[in-house]
Amino acid sequence: MKKRLLSALLALSMLCSALPAPAFAQGADSAGLEQEQCSCSIRCTADGTNPDCPVCAADAAACGAGLDPATVETADPEPTPEATATPVPTETPAPAGEPAPQTLGAVPSLLASNDGVSTRAAPTTLTVGGTSVLNGSYWKTNAGGTLTADGASESDYNVKYDKDSNTLTLKDATINGTDTVGYVGAGIYAEGDLTIVLEGSSTVTGVQDPNGDSQSIRVSGNLTIQGGGSLTAQGAETSSGSSYGIFVMGSFTQQGGSVTAIGGNVSGNSTSTGLYVYGGTVTAQDGTLTATGGTTSGSSYGISMSSSSSVTVGSAAVTATGGTGNYSYGLYVNPSSPSVSPSVTLSGSGSLTARSGTATNRAGGIYLVNIWGSTGSVTVGNGSTLLTNSVIRQDIYNTQYPLAPTGDGSWLIYGQSGQTSAVGGTYTLEENITIPSGTVVTIPAGSTLTVPQGKTLTVNGTLTNQGTLSIAAESCLTGSGSLEGDGSFTAVAVTGIEVPDDVTCADYEKKVVLAGPTVLGHAFTADGWTLTFTKGEVTLDGCTYTVTASKEGSESIEKTFTAQHSFGEDGKCPCGASRPTQDAEGCYQVADAFQLFWFAGLVNGTLEDAEQDTAASAVLTADIDLSGETWTPIGSESTPYIGTFDGQGY
Repeated sequence: MKKRLLSALLALSMLCSALPAPAFAQGADSAGLEQEQCSCSIRCTADGTNPDCPVCAADAAACGAGLDPATVETADPEPTPEATATPVPTETPAPAGEPAPQTLGAVPSLLASNDGVSTRAAPTTLTVGGTSVLNGSYWKTNAGGTLTADGASESDYNVKYDKDSNTLTLKDATINGTDTVGYVGAGIYAEGDLTIVLEGSSTVTGVQDPNGDSQSIRVSGNLTIQGGGSLTAQGAETSSGSSYGIFVMGSFTQQGGSVTAIGGNVSGNSTSTGLYVYGGTVTAQDGTLTATGGTTSGSSYGISMSSSSSVTVGSAAVTATGGTGNYSYGLYVNPSSPSVSPSVTLSGSGSLTARSGTATNRAGGIYLVNIWGSTGSVTVGNGSTLLTNSVIRQDIYNTQYPLAPTGDGSWLIYGQSGQTSAVGGTYTLEENITIPSGTVVTIPAGSTLTVPQGKTLTVNGTLTNQGTLSIAAESCLTGSGSLEGDGSFTAVAVTGIEVPDDVTCADYEKKVVLAGPTVLGHAFTADGWTLTFTKGEVTLDGCTYTVTASKEGSESIEKTFTAQHSFGEDGKCPCGASRPTQDAEGCYQVADAFQLFWFAGLVNGTLEDAEQDTAASAVLTADIDLSGETWTPIGSESTPYIGTFDGQGY
């Protein structure tokens, strides 16, 4: 019995030492011992901590005001959310009707399983709009964003909770957060795994809690989103603490619906994050996920993942955008284990748009941190697309490097120099994009960047094309930068049909081309059009042709030109004209109007490719109709014709 008790105590000791800081930041007491809380208002540094604070004196990284990133070489590039989690006073009683704050007894559910995904049980605490719904039922939401059971039923509700399946259904619900201590201003607060089913359009708005933070939706467990409705989770504007749209201490999985997570603006140095995930993964299997960070003097994230490893996008559309801040990131992934490499994987028809906002210090569209040595990976599978302003990996020395995506999908990295593969596959712009001044973006050989009608690519930096750059029209490409490279520059729009002066009946199909626009000093070749040639009149000067340029959905263009004759050794031209042949005595055999005019030119000396011969002889071998033709008599007073011409009765 003593051995068993000792083993249990040792296990509990190991458990407590392995818990992440955020687990304790929201916790209360254990066995009557109050948890010590950090109350620093100024950030500690590695060189100087607050000696009066029992937390920071032991570990500067646990500073409640956030560790100053500039002072610790191997620290994250900015204060992480777990370092600034809201402390929960251990002795504060819960208001009437509200569940008590989380205690240490609930903390073991925060441990990770062997596969790296946190293992948790059903919620032990679940409040919606300040009301505990743990026992399950139906509610309506009122104008104040709180719940009422009045008038709610199985067929008429805004909020439903099924405790057997741990499923919370939101149906056109409007939910506001509570400023109760311990609930971080959350409209939905859960301790344990939770599935939310979306019906209709629902909004959850956080408030700033007494400790300064705001988390619109807080789940200390795995959060799964299902259904076909929409959800907007808006963090409150804060003056001192951090603001989150959705905060998950586990894994986030979206299987459908439209989810918008927005971090509120922060007037201080704290964090603003759309979607924050600690200790798990982000998986968007289907639906639409939009995560946006707010404006702050600290760090702003679209999606931020700490002690987390991977982002997986299936048949979903994910947009992660950082706001304005000292640091700004679209998608930020920072694992905590040397055995885990940060990764972003797109497959199926999935799409990811990740970009930073304006930052005074550091920014990244996709930012992978791994102080353990691996480079991380971004994989864009066949049929999936990636759009981002940069892809960066950071090593243990706090040094940043471009990280090139791989895969058979398509991508565009438009705001980062040094990328070996800024364009992958065939990428077609779906929105207006600007290449910033000073940035060099390269289209590698084998890749194509297409700018369709109605979209604009503004090049204020340098676009180097070693593959293919295709634009729909001249208006699709603008800017103050430059185009370089020896790749293919094509345009769907045409400015006209170009016919060289030396075109002949033998080469007109090769030499007659469509003229594309000239943009940023570079000439584009028209593409996607079909040229059709129709032969017209044959004269001594050449053969006339009408060329028609056509393209489905576009107005046809026509041009008529004259091609010079190109007679071969047999005296024939590809247009069908031929010089008259000569018999054994040198007499020309005239069979058609062209040959008759040619013979007259020979006698009169008007041919460019033959000397005048007033003594040439000819015979007609067929009837010739000169109706509508202007005939010039053979010979003249100054150079009379002295040969013979036999009509032979024709």
